[in-house]
Amino acid sequence: MPLRYLLIQFLGEFGCGPKEVYSMYDDSKHRYYFNRYSIGHIVNGYLPVGKTKKHSLFLGGGVFYHFLELDGYDADTFGGRVQIGYRADYRHVSVELILGYDHARGKTNGYNPYLGRNMILDFSSFLIGINLYFKII
Repeated sequence: MPLRYLLIQFLGEFGCGPKEVYSMYDDSKHRYYFNRYSIGHIVNGYLPVGKTKKHSLFLGGGVFYHFLELDGYDADTFGGRVQIGYRADYRHVSVELILGYDHARGKTNGYNPYLGRNMILDFSSFLIGINLYFKII
């Protein structure tokens, strides 16, 4: 961490949501892939807990630019993330447990004749995660 109580991260992320749809009238199935590519940054603020200050609670958030794809339809949009969590610092590694929410929702540029309008692609999601930071100094 560059400062003891602040962490700034620059991130690139990828998410994929494969879907299969089966027809009731014949034996056909269709497979779709919903992809999300994102770049952005997050800032976390830390509040030490206990006498040793090796454990912290944190609150953070940031801004992302998302590239969304679904079966030939594309959408680009700004989104955000908010997160809370717990951090434990050890000699060579730090562990973070995270709960968060990602907002990734955009309107396609192409007209969908089936819907009669542009589609809304929504890859917003709740996050549960673990970050590991290895110390080399």
